[in-house]
Amino acid sequence: LKVLKTFYKKRIHIKINFHKKKKIMKRNFIFVLILFVTFSIVSPAPHKKEAITKFEKCSGVGDDVATFDVTVSPDPLVAGKADKFTISGTLKHDVKEYNIIYFDFYTTKGVPIGYTNVSSVCSGDECPVKAGTKFTKTAEFTAPIDLPKSPTEYQIYILIADPSFTDPDAGLYGCANHLPDTK
Repeated sequence: LKVLKTFYKKRIHIKINFHKKKKIMKRNFIFVLILFVTFSIVSPAPHKKEAITKFEKCSGVGDDVATFDVTVSPDPLVAGKADKFTISGTLKHDVKEYNIIYFDFYTTKGVPIGYTNVSSVCSGDECPVKAGTKFTKTAEFTAPIDLPKSPTEYQIYILIADPSFTDPDAGLYGCANHLPDTK
């Protein structure tokens, strides 16, 4: 009888402890669930997206050839789709209506991709742009259909030039290029 009483006491004790543990587990589960929902709802502060397609000054050009800032949208560019280039900067030469921006795409081995795209630097009331005056130009065109997906697989050269010069170096007013890191 004594053994039986001890058995029942232990069994009741085990049942009570089991229910206590079950309540604690349920409480912990609810806490973790609330914590998870909170973290999934709260978004971090927005930050500026770093450009994937970065442009820099062209090498091997004279001091009178200005560099300019270029942003592309979407970034990276999408082959065969309308892509937008925003160019801004200050040139060291007066810009007239007939001055042109050339957009050239190449593989990393220097093989041309597609055709050269051209756009006027300014038109109408925006022209002329005096030397030393900041300008902004947005050009939109379809990127070459065979442009690789990754910006690390192609180069872009953007040149602002006066096509009336027979010597290309004399007519070059600005240059920026995207050369992928080869590291």
